[in-house]
Amino acid sequence: MQIITASPNQAHIIAALGIITFYESYHAFNSTADITHYTAQAFDMDTIRSEIASTNQFYFIVWIDTLPIAYIKININDCPVWIQDHGNAIEIQRIYVLQHYQSQGIGASMFLHALQFAQTHNKNYIWLGVWKENQKANNFYRKMNMQCIGERSFHIGEKKYDDFIYGYKIN
Repeated sequence: MQIITASPNQAHIIAALGIITFYESYHAFNSTADITHYTAQAFDMDTIRSEIASTNQFYFIVWIDTLPIAYIKININDCPVWIQDHGNAIEIQRIYVLQHYQSQGIGASMFLHALQFAQTHNKNYIWLGVWKENQKANNFYRKMNMQCIGERSFHIGEKKYDDFIYGYKIN
């Protein structure tokens, strides 16, 4: 397994992983139309390409041999004021792993990669949001010693979802 920094010409890989993993996680709770609409916006290749080229967003793809199986998206220099109270933070916006490769340590490796990334960029806090009903993800982040520090909402179509916000203080 390798975790490699994504380049703009790999936007199609991130888009495909995003669409597939989002569908795997949310298709049972949403209409096909809402999933299609959301993924078309959230995983637009031009947007991903420009984000990769920016200095505030970073994508890393996880490869097993020549197969991309996961990715992580990290945001720096852009967090809510109330998060800034916890420290100089980065956001893990997405840790998406293809369902077939979950529970194999991929997520933990990606979290540790984000931790090293934060330290390299002189950050001392990591935060992220997780859907309250995603027990597997919530258990994972608690296992990584993240603490629930708040809540927020998001929408897919007309349906409202509630997230837990987790934080992790880097020593």
